[in-house]
Amino acid sequence: MACWSSANAPGAFNYVFNTPGVHRWHHSKVLSESNNNYGEILMLWDLIFGTHLIPDRRPPADIGIDYTVPRASLHNWPSRSP
Repeated sequence: MACWSSANAPGAFNYVFNTPGVHRWHHSKVLSESNNNYGEILMLWDLIFGTHLIPDRRPPADIGIDYTVPRASLHNWPSRSP
């Protein structure tokens, strides 16, 4: 599976599989772009629920989040020290 996750598959594959080019939009700092392409492998659920996104421009180069994660949410991480 690691081999597939690093493959750049063009065209119709982007509507079936979550390729790196498609998944990159999920990590965009633009909220309207990042709330898309949730599928881990298949894009089926994104197509069904309308969250599949492939814009007509280059994928975002600047990815991540533009806000600080609230400290309270870090309590959910099992590796956090008491």
